[in-house]
Amino acid sequence: MKTAQIKAFSLVEALAMIAVLAILATGVVHIASNFQSSIGERKLASDAETINRAVASYLGSGGNLDAVTTPNEVLARLRSKAASDVSNRLPGLSSSLVDPRVAARMQTGDEATKSTSRAYWDAGAMRFVVTDSGAPGVKEFFLDETLTEDPAETEARGSALLYAENSTWVWDFQETANPGPRDGPSDFGVGPDTGNPPVLPPPTPADPPLPPGPLDPPVFSVPGGEHSILLYSLEVALSNPNPSGSSRIVFATNYGPWQDYTGPLTVGPETVVSAQSLPLTKGWSDSAKRDQSYEVSPYTLEKPLIAASAGKFGLFSKVEILVSLTNPNPPGVSTVRYRIAGGGWRNYGVPFVLAKTDFLSGVLIEAEAISSGSPYYLSSGPASRFLGSDNLDLSGNTSGSFSNPVGSAKMVTNLASGESGNDFRWGIENGVKGAQSAMRFVGNTFASVADGERFKVGTLTYYNGTIRSGTGADTVDLKIIMPLEFNETAYNPDFDFSFELINTVNNADLWASADFVRLADSRASRTIVFDGYEFEFRLEFGETTANGFSRFDEFHVLEDASASVTVYGTFVPLGTVKASP
Repeated sequence: MKTAQIKAFSLVEALAMIAVLAILATGVVHIASNFQSSIGERKLASDAETINRAVASYLGSGGNLDAVTTPNEVLARLRSKAASDVSNRLPGLSSSLVDPRVAARMQTGDEATKSTSRAYWDAGAMRFVVTDSGAPGVKEFFLDETLTEDPAETEARGSALLYAENSTWVWDFQETANPGPRDGPSDFGVGPDTGNPPVLPPPTPADPPLPPGPLDPPVFSVPGGEHSILLYSLEVALSNPNPSGSSRIVFATNYGPWQDYTGPLTVGPETVVSAQSLPLTKGWSDSAKRDQSYEVSPYTLEKPLIAASAGKFGLFSKVEILVSLTNPNPPGVSTVRYRIAGGGWRNYGVPFVLAKTDFLSGVLIEAEAISSGSPYYLSSGPASRFLGSDNLDLSGNTSGSFSNPVGSAKMVTNLASGESGNDFRWGIENGVKGAQSAMRFVGNTFASVADGERFKVGTLTYYNGTIRSGTGADTVDLKIIMPLEFNETAYNPDFDFSFELINTVNNADLWASADFVRLADSRASRTIVFDGYEFEFRLEFGETTANGFSRFDEFHVLEDASASVTVYGTFVPLGTVKASP
């Protein structure tokens, strides 16, 4: 006795059913405005393609759609299942290919005139085709809850090959004996020549061409991904890989409305380009939609170029240098700023001048390009250039010697005519109160002094004593002795300065009553030449202790008090020494 076979859904059947249910179920989603229309059109195309796959499975499983003319008739066939007498023997799918509730809703005449998408059944191609024009067609596939979910109707399905019904092998077969030899002699002779060429059997027909199907999506000349901001805007061309005349290309940017493609697109940063091939002839269906997202790879700006009229300050020439900055980046995307010697940043506008007197040891210039606000450009970081300086480099020490005091006939000093010393006193003490006025100079050691650079020569201490009228000195000379070394060459110059000794009338104003020392001429009595360059040595007063105060060329001390002042010197360049005629 033959045991009844019960066949469950195969994995392929289950997946096909799930795919159809999942896509058609999305029909309950409603989206507003024009976006709803666009989504509806896309859903119609997607549903039609899903049902076309079900049609292909149905036909491959022995189904027949030759007499079918309407969409709902097609769906009715897909909802059916194979009759029980062959369902267990079909190699293909024997169950329903779609949900029993799947139905097609047709357009009205008014809807068809609005150029909305519609699907119609192409009986010749055995598939649903989506188009934007023509007679009214299916406007949507949906789940009709009024349709029964009872077991599907059965139908007879044929197949060129069925699983075995009687045999234990996969297929039914019957063994037959080989034919025996023919009676009579075998004739291998050549027949009479009739003069006509032999009749050849008709050629075996070639395999029929594959039927049209889904179109291939367009090909992008520039793929999506990250591209340098310098490449934007990009020129992107779309090419059609499908047979000539079979289709057209449409595109959309940033999910906007679809447009016919007519030529290369200009694509800006952060743009999504969608493209699709749409059929122009029957039998073809829409291609898959292809999206390409064009992102931006940020670009680090190039550093500015720093140009200078000279590479360094000269000793006497090129004492001013003109500096200009160049921005090598695309116009409008950045600005340039700079700073000098580590100071604050300044926005660059026009070339600027640097003076040697401000930067005796040279100067560091830094410049950088700053994004004008675009997030796609990153600041360059600083470029730098150091402008050096040809300077005097002096080392040495000083000592001082007073001489040649001048005053009235009653002048009293510790220095007789022709004598000198680093200690000078003058005047006669005024009775019980007072002592001689006095000055003392103490030298200093220095190193790495450049031309134009102020350095400490020594310290001058002055005691403002109360002396008898007419016994004081009016002037005295100070010789500053300064052994020097310049580029390993020794020099031993000395410089003479004259001090005026000013006595003031004493009154209640202590500072107004303060006597003072004045430099008769702050410049040295002579100059010195170093390696062909002539310099003048200048002297000035600096900081004082509590009982004194100073100006550039004056040192004041309170009555009957002592104070000290720092004495500064500077070698001022005069120029090269011209050869004597």
